[in-house]
Amino acid sequence: MKRQVKAFLINAYEIKVDVFPLTNLDDVQFYLYVDQNKLGLLPINVHQKSQHEHYFILSLKEEIVLGHLYQIYCSYLDFINLDVSALAQEKNFDDLYAYDGDDLGSIYYPLKTTFALWAPLASSVTLKYYYRRKWHKEVMKRTDRGVYRLEIKGNLDGVSYLYEVVNNGQVVSVSDPYAKLSLLNNKASVVCNFKKVDISFNDKYLPPFKKYTEAIIYEAHVRDLTIHSDTNIVHKGTFKGLGEKGRTNKNLHPVGFDYIKQLGITHLQLLPIFDYQTVDEEDPLSSYNWGYDPSQYFVLEGSYGSNPKDPYSRLRDLKKLVAAFHKEGIRIIMDTVFNHVYEYKTSVFEKIVPNYYFRYEVDGRRANRSACGNDLASERKMVRKLIVDASVYYVKQFGIDGFRYDLMGLIDLETIQLVEKEVLKIKKDFFFLGEGWQMADEINSSFLYASLTNALTMPKTAFFNDWYRDILKGPTHNGKMTKRGYLTDDFSDVRAFSYLFSGSSYEKFLTRRFLSPNQSINYVECHDNETLFDKINATHHEESLEAKLERVKMINAVVGFSFGVPFFHMGQEIGLSKNDHQNSYMAGDHINMMDYHLLDERLSLLKHFIDVVKIRKKLTFFHEDDPKQIFKMMTFKRLDHNAVKITYDLSSYETPYKDFLMFINPSNETIYYTLDDYYQLLFSNSGDVLASETYVKHGMIKPSTLVILVLKKINENNFY
Repeated sequence: MKRQVKAFLINAYEIKVDVFPLTNLDDVQFYLYVDQNKLGLLPINVHQKSQHEHYFILSLKEEIVLGHLYQIYCSYLDFINLDVSALAQEKNFDDLYAYDGDDLGSIYYPLKTTFALWAPLASSVTLKYYYRRKWHKEVMKRTDRGVYRLEIKGNLDGVSYLYEVVNNGQVVSVSDPYAKLSLLNNKASVVCNFKKVDISFNDKYLPPFKKYTEAIIYEAHVRDLTIHSDTNIVHKGTFKGLGEKGRTNKNLHPVGFDYIKQLGITHLQLLPIFDYQTVDEEDPLSSYNWGYDPSQYFVLEGSYGSNPKDPYSRLRDLKKLVAAFHKEGIRIIMDTVFNHVYEYKTSVFEKIVPNYYFRYEVDGRRANRSACGNDLASERKMVRKLIVDASVYYVKQFGIDGFRYDLMGLIDLETIQLVEKEVLKIKKDFFFLGEGWQMADEINSSFLYASLTNALTMPKTAFFNDWYRDILKGPTHNGKMTKRGYLTDDFSDVRAFSYLFSGSSYEKFLTRRFLSPNQSINYVECHDNETLFDKINATHHEESLEAKLERVKMINAVVGFSFGVPFFHMGQEIGLSKNDHQNSYMAGDHINMMDYHLLDERLSLLKHFIDVVKIRKKLTFFHEDDPKQIFKMMTFKRLDHNAVKITYDLSSYETPYKDFLMFINPSNETIYYTLDDYYQLLFSNSGDVLASETYVKHGMIKPSTLVILVLKKINENNFY
């Protein structure tokens, strides 16, 4: 059996040597070498033998100085490379080595390019770059705080490069964690000349955005929106395809860009667009993924580029896409995944600075609280810097208007607050939202997480409100498809619904969750779990398709008219199904794509959704973000069959309405009512019906219906 020998630091002053299988080492002596020069004999503090192996604990007289190759030598075992990675976990490591400069990565100039890589554990780093049809190698110079630097003369625009990093005597070839371009599948980083892709983002066309409650967010995946075969989108599955205007399906209904435009939404939230691991960029259609397996944080996903062989295409295409949506008054939210990577072993971070970038459990295991990949240790200074730098980069270079943080509850609070501080210096109307699930041990942690438990200390951050989701439509996971919520007719107490409908921001019935409705992302469907239609299909399987779709419309209207931030997932407006799929992150186009055939069949649902958006934007009292004003404004009355009547006092608002009534009937029964006067029908499951001039005094609220009735002020001009 081949002998296995390992030597590694266990702290700043002790080395452990493991030898397997058992060998006669009773009189062994160990010597320390640095850069092949002998330093001296290492005292043996412990020599322990088991049935199969030896291990030794050796003492160091002086601390290891990083930037050198250390080896252990003994006559029986020859030279053993010393693994110094444990130093990355020492408490003072950040104090000694964290770097706050803004020059990491490759920076292009017409006559030169500078390269800088933070690799404090490395004994050497060599730049390998492809220039004038051949590979060149240049040794980089180690500078303060473990940053390796090199300047190469000449015009290196579009030049490919890699770093050869030597850690613990082992050479590894890696891409640049701060690279802005790369070859397909991250085979090499590429020097970027940003002047080649410098365009205006059309920010001047964006309407004012003063508070989060003015937003209407629509979530979608670039590929899902554009891949359907029944459209004339040319560049399917790409940024460029999503930016194509005037595209339709076979029945001439708008698709892609024009479909989003007609919805009237204020913010389009795109699932991850930076480079992810599990889609082959050379053959994108051979695989599918949402993108929650990040590979490179500063490089865009290559499969979204219109020309795979041109690294610049993905940059150019995204910039044009953002500019196009901005010109239509639509802002772009970018879904970020800063809580984990696909796998630590294959990550450039672990290869460049072993043992530093990832969080550890108390038992020494690398944390995987997300169950999606190893957790990044955002509380460490260089991980925090990476997140802040990447965030600022996307705002400056691509005009991004918001960040959605995947599993934000695994990111430390200070990092999120620092991102907010730096981004708001650039764009004052930026939107920050995230998943605040508490997935980490906050009690025993030395720092606070950006979780829902700390929402009251995070006024600039909005959170996905899972209470809203689960109470309104019923639990959405753990196989509880058939368990109902208030709007799927479970006959529960209407008080919980009234609290959530009112913004989850005051102490009544339920514990106060947010400082204001600005923090409440009100949703019943997102990319995760089943769709709204699939939930309704499970809870009301005995109903007709028509009845199920009426319930879809009612629930979408409730989301649209709730206080807080309405959030909709692609296809929710027309009752899109995933065939009950609970986690379709890699289930393929046939499960995830926008079904433009179904759109043709359900145009009435689309019109209803557009009307919800129009009324939400027009009636600005729905944007109220003061919990006291909301509490004062609304009166809830429970009706038969678990229905509710909501009376709005709009005396503090400029509206044409003397009275404003909303009825919500989630039951399968018709509700009858009598009013003191004739009220005009403003909205129902048919949508905005104001133009019909329909007035009612004695009426009925049909099953699965939201109805708005108004009494206008005398001599008030028409509102529209």
